[in-house]
Amino acid sequence: KGITIDQIVSDIGLIPTFIKVDVEGYEEKVFCGAKGTINKFHPAIFTEFNPLLMSQCGSNAHKFLQDVTAYGYSIFLFEKGPRIQEVSHEQIIEKSSAHGWIDLLMLHRGRLFDHSSTFVYNFYAINVYKFAGFLTTHPLIVVDVISECPQSKTFEG
Repeated sequence: KGITIDQIVSDIGLIPTFIKVDVEGYEEKVFCGAKGTINKFHPAIFTEFNPLLMSQCGSNAHKFLQDVTAYGYSIFLFEKGPRIQEVSHEQIIEKSSAHGWIDLLMLHRGRLFDHSSTFVYNFYAINVYKFAGFLTTHPLIVVDVISECPQSKTFEG
C-alpha cells in the first residue's frame, strides 16, 4: 500500500521545495499522485529517467515529458560534474536511449529567476549532490522504490 505526495503534503502541512523521485519506471504514477503539490508549490524535481522501465511499468515516456512541460516546468539534463543544460523532449529521449537512463532536474519556469522565494533556482554553478545538503534544512520529499512497491518518505530539517 502506498500514499501519494499530495496526501503527505496535506496530512503534514508540508510545503516542499524539492522532490527527488527514484522509482524505476513509475515516475508517471508518482507525478499523478503529486499533481496538486506540483501545481500549488512548484517544487524543483530531480528524477532518473528511463523510457524502457517506464514502458515496462505501463507508462509512456513521451507523454510523461509532455505532462511535465504542461505543468510549467523546464527540463535540465545533468552531465558529469556540476554542469546542467536545458534540453528538449527529443534530446531527452535520444540521450536516455543511448545511456539507458539519465538524471533530470525539472524547474518551474515561473520560479527560475524568482530571487524573492526561499528556494532560488541557481543551479548553473552548483552540483545537485552538493545542493542536496542544503535542501535537507528545507522541506524535502524523497520517493523511492523498495522491491516492487513505491514507498514515500518525508524528511523535514
